[in-house]
Parts: sequence; structure tokens; C-alpha cells
Amino acid sequence: MWIVYGFISLEGLKLLDKVARSHGIPLTAFAMGNLTALCANNYDMPLHGVDEWLWRRDRSIRKLSALVDRTTFAEYVQELIPGSDQPGDWSARQTKLFTGKGYENGNISDHLENSTRLIKSLLEIGTFTEWQEQLARQELKMLEEELAKARPRIT
Repeated sequence: MWIVYGFISLEGLKLLDKVARSHGIPLTAFAMGNLTALCANNYDMPLHGVDEWLWRRDRSIRKLSALVDRTTFAEYVQELIPGSDQPGDWSARQTKLFTGKGYENGNISDHLENSTRLIKSLLEIGTFTEWQEQLARQELKMLEEELAKARPRIT
């Protein structure tokens, strides 16, 4: 039996279902919040918004949406920047990571830098409404403040 839990894309779940069925393996999936959309890089998982990776690659706009119930969407949409990756460099946000053989340090600065770059790029695309742009700028300010604290100080 396969049991899947976490951030799951709709495309990934369809693939897992196909493989599980072909081998007669029961599959149960518990998605965190929604079945995410999947950007063209097959990695980033936004709730909704434009595919920023595709925009950077060839300047084309493709809008994405997850499969989510209305109540959950209403809660998410108040704080989540359209086009942003929901898991957001999960590994980089951990102070210690178990590798299967031992532990290694995470890199929170990388996460903050990647998130800052992503939001700046999404702002550049120009598809936000006024309130979404305000939300993005507030988040950008908070990220930059945290990044200043996370970076080692050179004396």
C-alpha cells in the first residue's frame, strides 16, 4: 500500500495513481491544503497565479490553479502571493536536515533570497491587482528584514 502525505501536485497524483493501478497497489493520498498546481519546471507548486518559471524562461504567461475547496482558498488568498511556491524551499528553511545517513545544516538565507527573487519577479510580470501588489510588497519588506538578520555580519 502507498500512503502519500504532503504537498502533492494534481499531475503527480495522477502519475502515482497510474503506476499504482498498473501494479495493483492501493494508493491513499492526503494533500496539505490542496492538490497544487505545478509550474513548467515540475518543481514549484503555487496555489494560483502565473507560472513565474515559464515567464523567466520565455516571457509567456500561463495561469495556474490548484484543486482546493472554497473555504481553504478564502483563507489562503488573504496571505499567499499569487504565483509563489507553497512549500517554498522547505529543506532550506530547516536548521538541521536528516539525510538518511546523518545531519546537515539547512540554509535559511537561501530560502529568504529565493523567496525575495521570486516575489520581485512576480511583481515585474505585472499581473497583480492593487491589493495583491500591496501584499507582495509587504512580504518583500519582511523577507528583506529577515534576510538582513540571517546574513552573517562582516566586521
